[in-house]
Amino acid sequence: MNSSYIPQDLTLLGKLTVHETLEYAARLKLPPSVTKSTRLEMVAHIVQLLGLEKCLNNYVEKLSGGEKKRVSIGEELITNPPIMIFDEPTSGLDSVSTVQVVTHLKDLAHSGRTVICVIHQPSSYVLQLFDDVYLLSEGQCIYNGPVGDIVSTFEEAGFPCPQYYNRADFILEVASKQRNGNLDMLISKARERPTSVSENGLGQQDEKFRNKVLT
Repeated sequence: MNSSYIPQDLTLLGKLTVHETLEYAARLKLPPSVTKSTRLEMVAHIVQLLGLEKCLNNYVEKLSGGEKKRVSIGEELITNPPIMIFDEPTSGLDSVSTVQVVTHLKDLAHSGRTVICVIHQPSSYVLQLFDDVYLLSEGQCIYNGPVGDIVSTFEEAGFPCPQYYNRADFILEVASKQRNGNLDMLISKARERPTSVSENGLGQQDEKFRNKVLT
């Protein structure tokens, strides 16, 4: 499998434990030629990777929102897809769980996967965990590049970001036309700019994490 899609709404069975959920997923997703010992090793590796050791024997229905998100990610990791697409993985989570989930996604990205997220209004800290941003306004891309270049790029187009202001809130305000500036210039820059994939070299482990912000 070349890619996997993890939807916003979870479809986990509440009466199964975390270990049972991942083991059954391995049985269903892997070919019969894979031995039981290999399946269990894969499950153990995923549990460790996602930090699920403490809740391994807990029923899914008793898990926190962040733990459920990580279990759903674990189900998809069974097939080790090189590309993982997440639809609002932080939706409904508190600030602490949000940081935990995004941190684990970043770890997945740096282990050699391409991770793409649709995320709305991240905190300043959460935004910093992403490598790249793809920002849309009325269906048009107005920014596509590294998080670190956001402020300078928008300032060139007449959108100065106030000091100590959350960059995520700022660019969403620009995208929703709540701030004055040259939006057409941003659109032109986004079209002219090579995509982050080609710039950063998608084959490199440390350049895998992608963030798509939609408005």
